[in-house]
Amino acid sequence: MEYIEEKAHKKARKSKAAYDEVFADLPTENVYVDTLTEEQKTCDVCGTMMIPIGHELIRTELRYTEPKLERIDYYATTYECPQCKETEDPRFIKDEGTPALIPGSYASSGLAAHVMYYKYVMSMPLYRQEKDFEHLGVKISRTTMASWIIYCAENYFLPMYEYLHRKLLKRRYLMADETPIQVLKEEGRRPQSKSYVWLVRTGDNGGIPIILYNYTPTRAGSHAAAFLAGADPGYYLMVDGYISQSNCLHVMGFTSLRLRGQRYFPTLASSRLYKSTNPSRS
Repeated sequence: MEYIEEKAHKKARKSKAAYDEVFADLPTENVYVDTLTEEQKTCDVCGTMMIPIGHELIRTELRYTEPKLERIDYYATTYECPQCKETEDPRFIKDEGTPALIPGSYASSGLAAHVMYYKYVMSMPLYRQEKDFEHLGVKISRTTMASWIIYCAENYFLPMYEYLHRKLLKRRYLMADETPIQVLKEEGRRPQSKSYVWLVRTGDNGGIPIILYNYTPTRAGSHAAAFLAGADPGYYLMVDGYISQSNCLHVMGFTSLRLRGQRYFPTLASSRLYKSTNPSRS
């Protein structure tokens, strides 16, 4: 009888990424060390001063540069016509440059974007950002920052949102869901009242995904129907079972999926449930 010994499978250890790979997107500064004294650079045999012949990488470090604020003053340039200067009708023109991001405000696009990023992506309240700016040498009140956010939302984000909304309504496959949210100081409502944010997104039909949020004061299905008003007839909608098909006009297929303890949205166009509830796609 022949015995064959099999070696236990050993999972190959993933090699450690090199610094050139980890820090590939960072700017690099080369520092050539020069810490030896003149005496140390002198040859101990003949006393001749040594000269550099090459360099060798000895270590890498990351340096953190603290953020800073800079004041930038813009000056308009006035031009005149030299030929008409001595006439009864001298001609002038002033170069006003590009308009400010927010009229009458010192907020630059980078500063406004920083405030919104830390507020909504990094979850840093405005009062904490106010303290951070004080450490940088300037006082920017939370009220001022809030006004920047509102102005940018109404004048820059809203037109983009409306454009994406129009594009979403032309898609054939859509999915929707709502989640509760508490809104303080809402006119005509108690602070304990539940409000809702609806998420509506496009399905996997080959186009660029569009994901939009829509605030509503209640959970009524009519709000979702109002958001989808104007959609191209014959679209397919997947929801969690709360919105009734009667609320949504021109829906070709209506798929409801509810799982115990969780909500799960598979890719609409390829799901078995979707095909089973829409015989035309089977």
